Amino acid sequence: MSIYFYISISTYLLLKQRNFESQFDRSGQDDGGGEEQEGRMSKRGKASQSPILPYISSFLACLENPYGPENQSGLISLCVAENKLLHSMLVERLSKTNPYKTPNIFSYNSMTGLPRLTSSISSLYSRKVLRGTTVEKSDCMITCGAAGGLEHLAFLLAEENDTVLIPSPYYAAFSNDLGVRAKLNLKGIDCGGIIGVDGLEESYDYRVKIVLITNPHNPTGRIYSVEELKEIVEWCRRMKVHLIVDEIYCMSVFKGRNFTSVIDVCDGSLGDYVHVIWAMSKDFGSSGSRIGCIFSANSSLKKSLSNVGVFTSVPNCVQEAYAEILEDEKWVDEYLDESVNQLKEGCEIVEGYLRKLGLEYVEAEGGMFVWANFGCLLPEDSWEGEEAFTVLMFEEGGVVLTPGQSQGASSPGWYRICYAWNPIPVLEVAMERLSYVVEVVRERGWVDLDVEDMDEVTVGGVRRRGSSWIGDS
Repeated sequence: MSIYFYISISTYLLLKQRNFESQFDRSGQDDGGGEEQEGRMSKRGKASQSPILPYISSFLACLENPYGPENQSGLISLCVAENKLLHSMLVERLSKTNPYKTPNIFSYNSMTGLPRLTSSISSLYSRKVLRGTTVEKSDCMITCGAAGGLEHLAFLLAEENDTVLIPSPYYAAFSNDLGVRAKLNLKGIDCGGIIGVDGLEESYDYRVKIVLITNPHNPTGRIYSVEELKEIVEWCRRMKVHLIVDEIYCMSVFKGRNFTSVIDVCDGSLGDYVHVIWAMSKDFGSSGSRIGCIFSANSSLKKSLSNVGVFTSVPNCVQEAYAEILEDEKWVDEYLDESVNQLKEGCEIVEGYLRKLGLEYVEAEGGMFVWANFGCLLPEDSWEGEEAFTVLMFEEGGVVLTPGQSQGASSPGWYRICYAWNPIPVLEVAMERLSYVVEVVRERGWVDLDVEDMDEVTVGGVRRRGSSWIGDS
């Protein structure tokens, strides 16, 4: 069976899952081609039905059939930037909290966060991130995760069809966060993730209202220098364009690397045009707890957030529990130190395998991912070629990476490899499987490759038998 036939069928099924075929399906429309009948949805409602992420169906398949000691032919996700390495430590500390000890927990409170949590997050940031400056708790507004905060900023700072400039590659879900309700247009600037003023100048037009950067950058793991940040801040203020800096990985920076918050760059005075996003999701492995925040000194914005915050407020009990653990500075220091150590170990494992395979990658300075180039392995230099390789990794390797096209990559074949979602031993299994797929493609080539032949190849002591991976005996 030709691999091209196999890939074409698999790709069709994958695309079908992603609802790409829906634009050609008129079965839900009336005979006159007018209003669509199914569900009587508004245009806004229909626009919200696209997947949050293009690769979400593959990730959900990993959840349904996960790799484990009792399921060694299961799937392994390397496509989600979530730190699950220290969940046991988090569970142990949170289990000691008592968020229900006061009746106030059951009543309405500020929709931008309990004072205890805004105070504890501001203190955490001032102590662990900032150098010589502090952030006021009055400038900290709690949101339902970083996505909730970003969506608020998009809705409140720009008009429908305005433009957001963003360095590419970028986090795939930004398109959804900025586009579904706020209906802003994302304009990627190809720069390897770290944008400069020249790129902003070249891309600017009258519709540009926001510049969005992530520091440390997702997906490259690179860190902006103080000089780069200063230039961006000065340009945005001069052009009266809002700068949003997503610092969600700021406490997941490897030792020996220097991270500077934009708050320090502004000497603690953010003004009206600089805003910071942070959340417990990454640095504290708590994406499911939905605690994020916006740091901003813009009084008009804060007034608006006190209104729309009702739509994304975080339960009082969750706020109380996390405020308590953040007040435990000894535990916080131990947690973050161990987290950085384990993140670095995972990064070194991934980079080590990539070096063995002779594949190009960007050396990460922080975060929980590596940006790697598999372009030399594609059947053709196109996005269809990347799609084919993505399907091959999923179907024959049982591994899901974040494809570059979803992240605004400039050329096909770049993938984000997330190394903190699995324990280290499982990460190593995933990298062995990935190595297996790479070596099979190199040995057989795409034209002569048959799926059945893939069972015959042994890589790193691992080979396939049917749908399972076994040690070479």
